[in-house]
Amino acid sequence: MNAPRDEIRTTSRSGCLLCRSEGKMLYLDLVDSLFQAPGIWHLRECDNAGCGLIWLDPAPIEADLPLLYQKYFFSHRSRGFSPGFLPRLRSILYRAYKLAAYLPSVLFGLHLAQRRMRSLFLDDLTPGKLLDVGCGDGTFLHRMQTRGWSVSGLDFDAQAIESAKNPIRPKASSRRLAKRPFPR
Repeated sequence: MNAPRDEIRTTSRSGCLLCRSEGKMLYLDLVDSLFQAPGIWHLRECDNAGCGLIWLDPAPIEADLPLLYQKYFFSHRSRGFSPGFLPRLRSILYRAYKLAAYLPSVLFGLHLAQRRMRSLFLDDLTPGKLLDVGCGDGTFLHRMQTRGWSVSGLDFDAQAIESAKNPIRPKASSRRLAKRPFPR
């Protein structure tokens, strides 16, 4: 693997990608403390109350998107990827934390919200079509497909798509969203 690059090229994006309304700054000077993707980021929220989209401004240029995931190893686990000591330690500690947090979450009723969060709060909707942009290895697609949803996934990382679970692979693609025939 190549050494991580220190800078990601960006472009200004003050308008909403969906409805073209202006956006107001929601958060300033964010950093990626989990995977250390380079850069300082701001989030905007669409001014149109009927839209509500939140996006990065400035946004990384498309050619540099893979640089945001240089240290993100989860989608490549099944392909023989061997993360270093610190990511493995983080994974072990996170599993221990989840185990220790389980009993209090049951006692206080949080486990229900956690279960709903795993389906991105779509569990109370009638299953329909679902598009996961940035689907990685297809874990979420598989979960939602087993709940009756007709799923499709896109990811720029062909290796992540290749490692997607077998029931999902035919429905996942490494093509760009802009090249897909979706209505705007």
